[in-house]
Amino acid sequence: MMMFPTKSKNKKENSSSVISAESENKITSTYLVPSDNENNKVSKPVSHHQKVNSNDKLDFKLAFKIFIKYLGFYKTTIFISFLLSLVSTTFNIIVIIGMGDIQSYLSALVRFGDNKNFITLDTYLIFSGLMLVSYFLNSFFQWIMNLVVIKLSQGIGYKMRMDLFNKVQILSVKYFDTHESGDIMSVLTNDVYNLVQFISQNFTQTLYGLTTMLGMLILMFIISPTLSLVVIGILVVLLSLISILVKKSGPAFMQQQRELGHMNGYIEETISGQNIINLYSQQKNVQNSFEKINHKLVKSGETSQGISGLLIPWLNFLMNFVVALLYGIGATFAALNISFYGADASVTLSPEISNRISESTKEFVEKIGQQVDTGVMTKISLLTSMVLATRNFIQPINQMIAMIAQLQQAVAGCKRTEEIFEQKSEYREEEKITIDKPLKGKVEIKNLNFSYIPEKPVLKNVSISADPGQTIAIVGPTGSGKTTIINLLTKFYDIEDGDIFIDGYDIKKVTKESMRKQVSIVLQDTYLFSGTIIENIRLAKPDATDEEIKEAAKASDCDDFIMKLEHGYNTVLSENASELSSGQKQLIAIARAMISPSSILILDEATSNIDTRTEKVVQKAMFKLIKNKTAFVIAHRLSTIRNADKIVVLKDGSVLETGNHKELMKKKGFYYNLNLSKTDNLDEEKD
Repeated sequence: MMMFPTKSKNKKENSSSVISAESENKITSTYLVPSDNENNKVSKPVSHHQKVNSNDKLDFKLAFKIFIKYLGFYKTTIFISFLLSLVSTTFNIIVIIGMGDIQSYLSALVRFGDNKNFITLDTYLIFSGLMLVSYFLNSFFQWIMNLVVIKLSQGIGYKMRMDLFNKVQILSVKYFDTHESGDIMSVLTNDVYNLVQFISQNFTQTLYGLTTMLGMLILMFIISPTLSLVVIGILVVLLSLISILVKKSGPAFMQQQRELGHMNGYIEETISGQNIINLYSQQKNVQNSFEKINHKLVKSGETSQGISGLLIPWLNFLMNFVVALLYGIGATFAALNISFYGADASVTLSPEISNRISESTKEFVEKIGQQVDTGVMTKISLLTSMVLATRNFIQPINQMIAMIAQLQQAVAGCKRTEEIFEQKSEYREEEKITIDKPLKGKVEIKNLNFSYIPEKPVLKNVSISADPGQTIAIVGPTGSGKTTIINLLTKFYDIEDGDIFIDGYDIKKVTKESMRKQVSIVLQDTYLFSGTIIENIRLAKPDATDEEIKEAAKASDCDDFIMKLEHGYNTVLSENASELSSGQKQLIAIARAMISPSSILILDEATSNIDTRTEKVVQKAMFKLIKNKTAFVIAHRLSTIRNADKIVVLKDGSVLETGNHKELMKKKGFYYNLNLSKTDNLDEEKD
């Protein structure tokens, strides 16, 4: 069956406890271990005002490993993308070389007209049309590649979200007690979204850019090895300066993601506790606290985006500087008659036409009595192609550097997702026993010691026994360790010292899944999921029939009010069933526990949040529920536990007294004094 950890209760208690007059009219949101004792809070609470960790450096190696891991699931898609990129790059190279030819052909047309000895207008138009087709095919294959990469990125996002969600499902309750739920949600949504967006928007550019750079680099060295070396040398110097900016902005992006997670956590907590905020008129203080969190997010965003924002103007300068320098060096070499092109200067798509133009031009110029260096046109054509190739070589670098901001957000997200993946699951190697049969319900708790943080014990040598079918009431002041015993019995926390046996099984060796099938629980704050009422009851027994569910609802006295709803058992509840009263939700929870085939029942202050009239209805349903089950009842009201077979009185983590109501009253000890007090509330300790 599905069981709900006690953290739900504690979160709400924390939400209300921080809104008090004694807290200097400030709301400080801090998540605590549900420890029963104010002295046993987590030593490192996760605060919304937490400073950025010194380890908040972007781990590009880690991000690369994660990229490779998830890209590995889509090898075929990546291969197809690579082929599309190569085809697109090939057409791009054709266009660049062709543009040099077109310039030569256009010069010939302007100088000599439509002349078959040089080039005809029809030939020029056909050649220009082929360049236009090449442009189109270049864009077309890029578009196809974009579609493929979109599918790739969405697939990676789907798988990563599933992996994270599945990991969250097997984390220990302790993890949720010590981490903000809003921050966890931020990892599953914002951080994964940043990664998906980066892949979707930039993977195509990166893949296409790398193939383009390779193609352009080869073309540049063919045209002019000298100028190519000059370009590469300048790029190395300028890119080294850019790397400094990237290193400085990295930690700022990590802090920005954490601040965003803290904000999500604060918003989630505030919305959950809005009624308490309104009750104590703390709206102004909450707004002030949110303003501080929002301000921190803005400052971290300004720092990260501000540093990375320097990249764009720097890249524009880089492009223009290299091109201007290239023109300057090329013109100087040409003027000084220094050869700057490669061994084969005829980089052209149509050598026949180019040679005919060159020879005809030379003959024509000699006829009119002029001297001309026919190599000038070749140099101009090659310099044009070199500039275009250089632009196309630098452009992918510019695009990849321009995506640095998104890359850093994606890397920060990778680190935060890895922090969840690295968490140990709640399953242990020694848990090898699976209980697949109904148990009688004999429970033995022996010499149990436990602490949430070292050297601050919550339980001290606690021993409790329960025979099958007995009802055991656990009472004591707040902080005495009642809920901790339940956390250990349900294996929400692992036993550190001592033993718990159920029908002779050592629960330390029993798998958590099979153990929890033997236990049903009704908490103080019942949680109902969004969905129909019948679905919420069926959580305890997925294969339960509608008739079984209705019988359980009748037994728990909730059938009447359910049938009065417009859609009866098919009524769709909102989140946590806000349209139902506390008593109605408790009755549905009892029906859910009643349909469970478990042999052990836990009632954790199940009537503390309801009025006296509703309490009688709930208690009536509870008496039916505990029939033939071993029940552990934690109660703050004496009236709910007087009929228990055994009452265990806890104080400061130790068992103070044990016996039934009559036996304990005869002892005239701590329990006796509680009964003599005017209050029915066991939390009000009386010496």
